[in-house]
Amino acid sequence: MSAEGYLKSEEAKAAEAALRAMVEMEKQKSKPAIEAAKMAKRLAELETQKKRKAKLIAEHEEAERKKLMIRK
Repeated sequence: MSAEGYLKSEEAKAAEAALRAMVEMEKQKSKPAIEAAKMAKRLAELETQKKRKAKLIAEHEEAERKKLMIRK
């Protein structure tokens, strides 16, 4: 391999390493946003469950009140 060919090969390796480093930096920058989105989704799911449970309780209590009114 000539000196020129060797230099080009080393330049290519350096450029590839720099590109890998840039890709990794971008991944690290997006991690917090991804985690925040996951947390927001989980919180929304929990809120939905909470509302569903409250609705079921309210329906059950209403049914119990109706039963008591019929007995009187």
